[in-house]
Amino acid sequence: MPIRDCMSSSPFCPVNKYEEFNDPAIREKGCNTCVEEGLKSNEIPPCFFCKVDEDGSGSHTDYSMEAFARKVIEKAKNLMEL
Repeated sequence: MPIRDCMSSSPFCPVNKYEEFNDPAIREKGCNTCVEEGLKSNEIPPCFFCKVDEDGSGSHTDYSMEAFARKVIEKAKNLMEL
């Protein structure tokens, strides 16, 4: 089964935005690499942070599920204040 190159056109993929994520091993395997690594370490793939945080995933060092949940709650609160 061929690997879908979802990263090349995704505005949420940090590989397209930040040098620190530009790893040939990630590009070769596509999104599966990030998802697999995240599941092994109980973390959320960095692209999810790009969706909920205007600063994108490049501003994060904590990709835990808890950190993601905090960002989602923070975004919801900010939207309610508008």
